[in-house]
Amino acid sequence: MAFSRGIRFALALVPALALPTASFAVDYYVDNRIGDNLNDGKSPDVVNLGNGPVKTISRGLERVGSGDILHIANHGVPYTESLQIIGSRFRSGFTIEGNGAVVTGARPVPFQAWQPLPEGVWRFRPYRKAFYQLVSAGQALPEVPAPASATTRPALAEGSWCVWRGAIYYRLQSNAAGQAVDPDVPIDFAAEEVGITLLDVDDVVIHNLELRHFRLDGVNVHDRCQNIILDHVRLIENGRAGLAVGGSSLVGIKDSEVAGNRVTQILNTEVAQTELLNTQLGANVGTAITRKGGHVLVDDVDQKD
Repeated sequence: MAFSRGIRFALALVPALALPTASFAVDYYVDNRIGDNLNDGKSPDVVNLGNGPVKTISRGLERVGSGDILHIANHGVPYTESLQIIGSRFRSGFTIEGNGAVVTGARPVPFQAWQPLPEGVWRFRPYRKAFYQLVSAGQALPEVPAPASATTRPALAEGSWCVWRGAIYYRLQSNAAGQAVDPDVPIDFAAEEVGITLLDVDDVVIHNLELRHFRLDGVNVHDRCQNIILDHVRLIENGRAGLAVGGSSLVGIKDSEVAGNRVTQILNTEVAQTELLNTQLGANVGTAITRKGGHVLVDDVDQKD
């Protein structure tokens, strides 16, 4: 199946696509510092009761319509959400302007969930099995791979973790006296499933947004999505893939970074088509691109088996 000329043209014209295409298009604003979900979202500042930014991106998505732009304020504090863009209301296209904001799926491991073991090792059993990520201070901690056939848990260096028999094992750092000490900041894990799920939508532009530390994928374009443009996005350290594209979807990603994802950076399945332009694919323990059907084009070069 040949690549769509439309997606190449769209990638070249991302700034134009990011502008409202109709005279009645509206700018909506999200601000997790001063926003309130009771506001109308039509002003970046609080003007009066009910007129100002909303607090969550999810609330903002409830308000946008055809041609609208959803502006996300970036105060350096991540948004802790899992977002869904699904169905006919989004088929006429709109834009998310991220302003460099971060959306994270990491949540603290409840203290009571940790179980102490010898040699400064702690064990935690997540409710959902498969696809894990352990995080501290906003960065993924180093993982020691454990083969599924392993009959014993692998040895852990200080500050590292592994998955063995459905549990996460983490070894604490030691002080100068060689004594294991609790971490200075909480240990988080990738709890939320997907950063942004898209299904049955067209002509969505996502610009300058970072999605990290989700259990599965940073962005999952599930099926029946056409002309989805990711521009200047960062899809970092998710438990499976940075970007997963499936079904009959058509996606372009431009001037972006997809790195540190635990299994693969790009996952393309079924008859989906993904085109990457000037996008950095970082190293990881798996592969940069996993293609299980469909086509992936990187800087005009088709990635074949």
